[in-house]
Amino acid sequence: MLSKIISEVDAFVWGPVMLVLLVGTGILLTIRCNFLT
Repeated sequence: MLSKIISEVDAFVWGPVMLVLLVGTGILLTIRCNFLT
């Protein structure tokens, strides 16, 4: 029961949520550093 809930939360967090956070952070840092890459 509990492991099923944890598994579903884990799949949700490491899916689209993590992708949006990583890409968003990259774009934000690029803009804040004046496109210094």
